[in-house]
Amino acid sequence: MRYVISALAHYLSGKITTRHFVYALHKRPPAVISKGRTWVINPDLLF
Repeated sequence: MRYVISALAHYLSGKITTRHFVYALHKRPPAVISKGRTWVINPDLLF
């Protein structure tokens, strides 16, 4: 659930496009490259 909320927050703030938002929900990658930048979607990802 936190993943979906995080992806939605990135989408609503304009950081990722609709296409990348749908991809994030379908494939659930830890990060998405959109608009020339890498956005970490997974809130539980540790570096």
